[in-house]
Amino acid sequence: MINHSASSGLAHELRIPFQREPLVRYPLHRSVKRYKREHGVLTLHPGKKPFTIIFDGDTIPLKTSLCQVVRVESVDEAMRLLMLLGDTCEIFLSAQYRLANQEVYALLKALSDHSQQDDDSSFNIDNTAALLKKLPLDIRGLLHGPLAIMEEDAVPDPLKKEIVHKKDIGNVLISDMYRVGKFMHFNMFSETSEISFDHNSDHIQGMVILEALRQASTATVHLAENGLPEGGKISLLQYHANFYNYLSKKAPVIIRTFNTFSIMNGEKDKNGFVVSQVFQWGKLCVETILKGQSIKDQDRFEQLSRFTEKVTSRNKAHFDAQINLMRTKSLSV
Repeated sequence: MINHSASSGLAHELRIPFQREPLVRYPLHRSVKRYKREHGVLTLHPGKKPFTIIFDGDTIPLKTSLCQVVRVESVDEAMRLLMLLGDTCEIFLSAQYRLANQEVYALLKALSDHSQQDDDSSFNIDNTAALLKKLPLDIRGLLHGPLAIMEEDAVPDPLKKEIVHKKDIGNVLISDMYRVGKFMHFNMFSETSEISFDHNSDHIQGMVILEALRQASTATVHLAENGLPEGGKISLLQYHANFYNYLSKKAPVIIRTFNTFSIMNGEKDKNGFVVSQVFQWGKLCVETILKGQSIKDQDRFEQLSRFTEKVTSRNKAHFDAQINLMRTKSLSV
């Protein structure tokens, strides 16, 4: 009896179904981040390129650093900046700005392949000068080059004297060139034996600055792709200068130039312009706009000089005749 009861109890326990531990399911953690697609020059994460274009009324994210921001008022202005800056710039539109300006977003998406618009001939002298005035100095790009930026930096050697049309290397006021994108950069020197003043100054004198900028413009035309050969000349047509800040002699000075001169095979002369800007401590201090005619070789220069002499002689003869006529009339009165 006792054995039967024990056996029955054991059999009952064996018939109880097996209870598994409850399975705990943990959330799936993804190790791969998914980013929204960026359209061409449009960026969701500004600061990856030297220049970030942003529209008036929009804002850069607060956590973003090292952005060199260029503000624009229209899509047309943004397009001209893209042509000017090429692959060194990006456009940022915040989510709020995109929603409020969907037509702007649609137009900018269509600019994903802006390299086809890269044509220097479309640059207007006035519009280009205005755009460059808004463009900060590309410090990030210059940090990779040889130019002096801080007081303790070594200044490169002077540029070859023939490139700036000088006979004495001591009168060369700009350094070897450093190119970033479409721009050339030079360090500027403050001492030259051909310009002297009767008083000392702690800042660089205006006449020295203008001569340095003339040299920078001349060098830019020679050093440009398809530029003027070394023996070529430049006939000056216009030269405008604007001064904004003094230049100290104690800190490096950087000149940035942009050029539209490009002489192709078979061309004798070519009109164009150079915009030159002087920076110190990252601030725009002086700018000049030089417009001229590039003359490819000495023979062509002498031919044009003979023509100019004929025009000058004709003007002088006409002036002399006017003066003689006036004198004759005054004596007869």
